[in-house]
Amino acid sequence: MDAEKISVRKIRTLYITGFLFAIHLASISYINSSFLGQYVNNTTLDILYIVGSFLSIITLVLAPLFFRKYGSLLTLVFFAAFKLAAVLGLIFSEHTAALLLFFIINISTDSILYLCMDVDMERETKLESTTGNNRGIFLTVQNVAWLLSPLSLVFLAAQSSFKNVYALSGISLFLFLTISVLVFKNIKENSQTEAKILPAFKSMFRRSDEAKIIWTQFFLNFFYSWMIIYLPLLLHNDAGFSWNKIGLIFIIMLAPFVIFELPAGRLSDKKYGEKEFLVIGFI
Repeated sequence: MDAEKISVRKIRTLYITGFLFAIHLASISYINSSFLGQYVNNTTLDILYIVGSFLSIITLVLAPLFFRKYGSLLTLVFFAAFKLAAVLGLIFSEHTAALLLFFIINISTDSILYLCMDVDMERETKLESTTGNNRGIFLTVQNVAWLLSPLSLVFLAAQSSFKNVYALSGISLFLFLTISVLVFKNIKENSQTEAKILPAFKSMFRRSDEAKIIWTQFFLNFFYSWMIIYLPLLLHNDAGFSWNKIGLIFIIMLAPFVIFELPAGRLSDKKYGEKEFLVIGFI
């Protein structure tokens, strides 16, 4: 029973850290392109995102090695601290070259930190029958953060400065890192098996169900990435919307993610499967 209570406490902590990390990420995601647009043209902006995404892929490829050698917690601590240093650089640096480097570091560490949290959630979920509910709550609290994050655009309207939003993002990341270390410092790491990328890809294409869900995730994230980068530029620079109005638009746009995520997770455990909700979501 004590072990079960500890596990429940850790899962609840993961909800909190997931919320804080989502606040960190969401608060700046919609302004990154506009912030960098002050220093570089659109072509250079595209290149920066490509480089950051490429480095993010490399960290994911190397993630099994990090987990086997250092464990998921130390991996999380290292990349979160590295990311925090980059955010501080974005706040205080005045040199264009340094800002671009800090930006690349910042976006290239997102995926592996999400992976670390996902590994922790998988480890603490003991029963398969609770997976949908736990992940539903985990995703819902993150979507609440994404829903609230456009309110950070009020900083822009009031102060006409992107630095304030990056400061909010940095505070959230610092709290995320601190809580993760304090709660999971004595965690028992699961043994990690060696993962080989090429055989994994071959296996994926041999299993049609896995291939379909991976391609579905790919196209969905491809759509989201374009929206995050270019929609704020379109609304602010081309359509002439103020940041206050853009924040309101994003809040309305993101509301369904909060409303439907948790009920969908519970129903997938008790009545329907994930595939049915996946099809409904795309429709």
